[in-house]
Amino acid sequence: MKFNIPKQYVVMPFTADDRFFFRAIHNVALEKEHWKTGLPHGIGVQRDRYKDRIKTYLINAQDGCCAYCGMDFETLGDSHRDHIAPKAKHPKFIFRPDNIILSCPKCNGLNKKKDLETINHPPHSRYRKCDFIIIHPYYDNPEEHINYIVSSEGVLVRHITEKGRKTIDFFGLDSINFTETRAQCIKHNAYPLDAECIRLKNELLISRQSSYV
Repeated sequence: MKFNIPKQYVVMPFTADDRFFFRAIHNVALEKEHWKTGLPHGIGVQRDRYKDRIKTYLINAQDGCCAYCGMDFETLGDSHRDHIAPKAKHPKFIFRPDNIILSCPKCNGLNKKKDLETINHPPHSRYRKCDFIIIHPYYDNPEEHINYIVSSEGVLVRHITEKGRKTIDFFGLDSINFTETRAQCIKHNAYPLDAECIRLKNELLISRQSSYV
C-alpha cells in the first residue's frame, strides 16, 4: 500500500516512431473510436505501439500511483490510461501525450471522472489554451491548489484555490475512504516514501502521541 502526493508531471518526449504516427493521422478527422479501432490500414499498429509506450512511460513517471488521488495502482487493482479532456467530448485531443495520464479505477470510474467535462466552455481549438476545470497533471502544480493536512482523523485534503476545490469535489478526494486510506499508507510505510510523505508521516505520529499525553 502506497500513497504519493500528486505532483506536476513531465510530458512524454516523442520518439521517431511517435512522430511517424502523428504524421500518419495528421489529416484524419479523429473520433473517440479511433483510440481502439477504425484508423486507416497500417496506422493501427503504430497507434497500439504508441499507447504501450505512453503507459510504460507513465508507470515510471508516476511511480505506480494515480495522478489524481496519489494511491498506488497495486492497492486499487489496476491503472487506466485516462484522457484528461474526455475523448467522448474532445476526440481531436485523444492522442496528445499531454492529454493522457494514468489513473486508478476509483478516480476514472463510472461515479467519478469517466466522460465528465473537464474544460470550461467554450473550449479553445488549441489544447494548451483550454481552460481546465480541474488541476491539470501536466500544466498545473497541485501544491498551488490543494494541500494535505495530518490530523487525528487521517490525512485530510484542503483546497487553496477554486480549481483545487473543484478537483477535490470532482474525485471525492476528501471522502472518508480516501482520508483513512492515505493515513494508513503513511502509518504502515509499506514502501519508501518521498520527502513530503515522510514529513506527513512524522506529523501524524506526533499528533497521535500527543493525544495520549
